[in-house]
Amino acid sequence: MKNNKKRIKFNIVDFIAVFLIFASLCTTAVFFFLGKGLFTQNKVDVEYVISIDYLPTEFVNNISVDTEIFDQNSSFSLGRVTYIDLSFINDDYTTMKLYVAAKAEEEHGVLYINGIPLKSGTQIAFRTPELMYDGVCSSVIRKAVD
Repeated sequence: MKNNKKRIKFNIVDFIAVFLIFASLCTTAVFFFLGKGLFTQNKVDVEYVISIDYLPTEFVNNISVDTEIFDQNSSFSLGRVTYIDLSFINDDYTTMKLYVAAKAEEEHGVLYINGIPLKSGTQIAFRTPELMYDGVCSSVIRKAVD
C-alpha cells in the first residue's frame, strides 16, 4: 500500500523567499511607524515667496488671494496664496510675487513641500485652475507656533 500524502520539502530557495518577504514587511513597518514615514512626518507652518518675472499682464487677474496652488507635475498642493505683490514693468509684462502659506516637512535643515525643496533659487512650476506658470522661490519664513 502506497502512502498518497505528499510531503512538503522546505529547501534553501524557500527559506530565502520567506526571509526576503519578512525583511521587506519589517522595513515597510519601520519606515511608516518609526522613521520619516506617512504617520510620523513633522510638519512646520511656513510662508514662502514665489517670484515671477515677466508675467504677461493679461494673466494678472488669473490668480488671487486665497487661491490654492498645485505642483504642475504631481498635482500635489503647494499651499494657499496669502498676498500678491505686483510691479508693472511695461504695458505687456508684470513682475509678481506670490506669498504662499503651507505646511512643510523638515529634513536635514531643509524644508520641503511634497518633495520640492524650499530654498532661495528653487524653480517652482505651479498651476491654478486658471494659470500655469513657473517661478522661483525667493524666501522662506517659518511661522511662529502659538
